[in-house]
Amino acid sequence: MKTLKPFILTMLLLLTLGGVGCRQQIDAYDAINAELQSAFAADAPGVALYVKAPGVGKQLFSAGLANVESGKKMRSDAMFRIGALTQPFTSTLLLQLIEEGVVSLDDTLDRWLPPEMLDQLANGRQATIRQLLTMTSGIPDYTQNPDFQTAYAANPSHAWTSEEAVAYAYGRAAEFAPGASFSPSNTNYLLLQMVAEAVTGETLAYTIRDRFLYRLDLDETYLERAEDLPEGHLPGYSAAGRVLNEHEGKGLGDDGLVSTTIDLAQFVPALASRQLSGANADFTHQTSDMGNGLSYGPGVMQWETEWGTLWGYEGQTKGFSGSMWYLPEQKITLVALANDETYGPALATLLNDVLALVAAPQP
Repeated sequence: MKTLKPFILTMLLLLTLGGVGCRQQIDAYDAINAELQSAFAADAPGVALYVKAPGVGKQLFSAGLANVESGKKMRSDAMFRIGALTQPFTSTLLLQLIEEGVVSLDDTLDRWLPPEMLDQLANGRQATIRQLLTMTSGIPDYTQNPDFQTAYAANPSHAWTSEEAVAYAYGRAAEFAPGASFSPSNTNYLLLQMVAEAVTGETLAYTIRDRFLYRLDLDETYLERAEDLPEGHLPGYSAAGRVLNEHEGKGLGDDGLVSTTIDLAQFVPALASRQLSGANADFTHQTSDMGNGLSYGPGVMQWETEWGTLWGYEGQTKGFSGSMWYLPEQKITLVALANDETYGPALATLLNDVLALVAAPQP
């Protein structure tokens, strides 16, 4: 019996510690869920939330409705249009091509794209790959052209080509000279899509699937229109009501991916850790100030908080909002997706509040 005592004591200790860990996870779940439910109405478009943190584990949450008309509840594994969160995938593809030596940061677009197109686009011949990635090209945003907005709203199930969409930026004034300032423009990511397709000889849908989706096991992520899954994404809403149905969206490299919080939680740590080598090594962490504690790098955003520096992305698109972040020092992952394009500020507030619950203060 004497030889069994240490074993029994060890087992009792492990069971006690396991119970403490379980209690901590339950308490964290209850606190996070309370924040989510208080922030979003139960009878309005909904939110799916993913949280992973030391001591908390991996936890999934949902609030509100997946379909307002039918009253169907939101699920934590629902599929959303992720809008601007597509851009980190496109930028990571370009960074891989740069690392492979087939594209240079200082290439101008006339190396890869037709001159007759670039001549119609302000800064089209002068802007570099570096400036497209960092939103410093000054090229005007095609999505801000009222004619594009009218055309998109009139036929949201149309399968757009990048050439069709970029034409809505033709003849519009440049925002500034290339490299002179910072201004987000979706046109940059259409052009990066076109460069990638010219370099690889493959569609963006094929290359993203081959390089990222298969390798990271992102089974519920796809480029809309190019490879619609049978169930499609959730319907999307704005302040005016329903604006997109399950299989609608333009499907391009600036905002065309559909995904889940679970898949994006696999991707965002890889986004935070990506790094070029050699003379380009510092480029991936060079940023421009966006205000409100955010900075913009090459298809990635930096968020300075009292708990440390997070890397990720946020944005809104037709019918949807999204935000994904990773805190490397504490290995914390936060992803929130909503089927309402007006929810962006509320998602930012939610994730800041959740971070306060799960992160350790910085010394």
